[in-house]
Amino acid sequence: MAAQKEVTIKRFDIVSVGKIMAAIYGLLGIIIGVIYFFIIFVIAIAAGASSNNLALGIVGGLVGGLLLGAVFVGVYILIGFIAGIIAAGLYNVVANRFGGIKAEVE
Repeated sequence: MAAQKEVTIKRFDIVSVGKIMAAIYGLLGIIIGVIYFFIIFVIAIAAGASSNNLALGIVGGLVGGLLLGAVFVGVYILIGFIAGIIAAGLYNVVANRFGGIKAEVE
């Protein structure tokens, strides 16, 4: 078994944390975007069927659902990047004053 070593994380690169958070939030945005796509699609089909224009409901549901899904992904990526930058910046300030997070690595 390898010897364990204790290290202290004193600082994070702000942009790299922002990129990682953007990727994580982007995946979350895709999941939520797909859910909303299906909700919008079903509502549009129901609205089209109730107004005797099912084809328009299907097309509207596809277009509206895809646009809303794309917006969700984009907004989540942006929020993740900004949140990652803020969190890393705050961590760097606090860790500079109080010390960093201690971790054991092999």
